[in-house]
Amino acid sequence: MFVDYIPGRSLRSAETGQLMVPRVRTKCGEMAFSHYAAHCWNQLPLDIRCSPTVTIFKNKLKIVLFSIAFN
Repeated sequence: MFVDYIPGRSLRSAETGQLMVPRVRTKCGEMAFSHYAAHCWNQLPLDIRCSPTVTIFKNKLKIVLFSIAFN
């Protein structure tokens, strides 16, 4: 369902843990899980995406989401 982003040449973005966002042609396609989830994942800060464990990922994600909601 999800494909890692692999650029055709050597770029700094190659090691950032991004996902390939599928191209869509309609607004309905933008609401599809495969498109929206990959887009949201790529918007996360690098330190969250590269968390070594699920527990650390959850803690960092919670901190970011609370700071967005309450600031």
